[in-house]
Amino acid sequence: MKLAIQVQALDSDAVQQFEVPVSGNPVLLGRGPDSPVPLEGVKLSRNHLALAVTNGQLTLTDLSSNGVWVNAQSVPKKSAILLHGNEEIAIPGYRLRVRLLVPAQAPAVTDTLPPAARAEPATAPSGPQASPALTEHMRAVSLDKSNARSMETMDGESVAPADDIQATHDAAIPWWRLSGLERVVLVMIALSAGLFFYYYSIY
Repeated sequence: MKLAIQVQALDSDAVQQFEVPVSGNPVLLGRGPDSPVPLEGVKLSRNHLALAVTNGQLTLTDLSSNGVWVNAQSVPKKSAILLHGNEEIAIPGYRLRVRLLVPAQAPAVTDTLPPAARAEPATAPSGPQASPALTEHMRAVSLDKSNARSMETMDGESVAPADDIQATHDAAIPWWRLSGLERVVLVMIALSAGLFFYYYSIY
């Protein structure tokens, strides 16, 4: 943060510009060697006035013996008055204007990515949602299909996958592996065939 100080001597048309950094201490102007603005005159005090910045506001305090005027109004001794930056300050032999320079804020960073490159949040698919029972059924069907393609063991013997059962059913399954109903059907077929051949062999 800086102070922009404009100085014009009463006996000259020249105007000088100064930029003075502001720290925590007041800026003291006068004919003393520590003044950041060179001022001369027997009526000036070594520290004629003080400029300070408090909470972003600029104030002036008269420290002199011969006075300070702001817009032609005398400033009370040792009292701080608020400056807005457009006042004319008069001291013996000079006219001053002081304003506070506030650093410009950095511009906000904008998103320069094209719309297609921006990541879109994942959204749930639209449409009716499957019920929990239907979801469980679909999971069971998927599990059955997976199990049908794996090798299973029955009575310590490995059997073919489900895709090959239909092709080898008639030739690979022995009679003792048949169910009770399949055994009854097989016996009835055998008896029918025996009776058929017996009948035609007699006649």
